[in-house]
Amino acid sequence: MKTFNILLAEDDEEDVEIFKQFLTELYPDIGLVVVENGILVLDHLKRNEALPNAIFLDLNMPKKNGLDCLIEIKKSDRFKMIKTIILTTSSDMTQKQKCYAEGADLFITKSSNYTHFKLTFSAAIDKITDDFKTTLNASAKFT
Repeated sequence: MKTFNILLAEDDEEDVEIFKQFLTELYPDIGLVVVENGILVLDHLKRNEALPNAIFLDLNMPKKNGLDCLIEIKKSDRFKMIKTIILTTSSDMTQKQKCYAEGADLFITKSSNYTHFKLTFSAAIDKITDDFKTTLNASAKFT
């Protein structure tokens, strides 16, 4: 069983494949569930007892975009502690500020340069898994 699990909301199949490739290559022990839009993210969260440790949300998705989904996640007492990372091709500072104001833990601009995107992705995963390990270690001290 995977100890760290990610929920990816991404409607672009090529971006999903790149994400899977990075994850398999760099972090083979991390579990991954992929959905195509924000409605499916919220459905997944509501239907499953076990929550993901992190959610990667594409900002521009059909039906319910990443920002609207982020807002709903952070309003929920059950979901608000899940690390939430926004993925986008946009580098619009207004969007970035709005996402952070609504509770995003990270905001990643997808790079067209494969190596740069891989390094950015790796740094994001390292940050959220380090936070997860710190939380686990703190919990273990009290049991």
